[in-house]
Amino acid sequence: MVEDSSIKKMAEYLLSGATMLAYHCPNCSFPIFRQNNKTFCPECGEVVIVKEGEEKKKKTVESNDSAYSEVIISKRGELIERLKTEKDIRIINEILDAIRKINELF
Repeated sequence: MVEDSSIKKMAEYLLSGATMLAYHCPNCSFPIFRQNNKTFCPECGEVVIVKEGEEKKKKTVESNDSAYSEVIISKRGELIERLKTEKDIRIINEILDAIRKINELF
């Protein structure tokens, strides 16, 4: 489970205007953030370079139904939007856990 200090750190970045990206840190698997044209992991402090077309291949969702994938991607987007405005640390933790589980599908 994610520690409260990590959640608070991510929440502070979001409140300061950083954007949570759909990528995760290769070192610690936390979401990657972008602020002032810098992409970084708020947990381990790594500066991350994301180059389109060069990121790791995502795990294939084990389903032939493309509608399933669309729903999952849509839900991840909804969770990220909700995370931007959420103030309650417990709910932020739940949202981050849900996003992490969705990311594991891809």
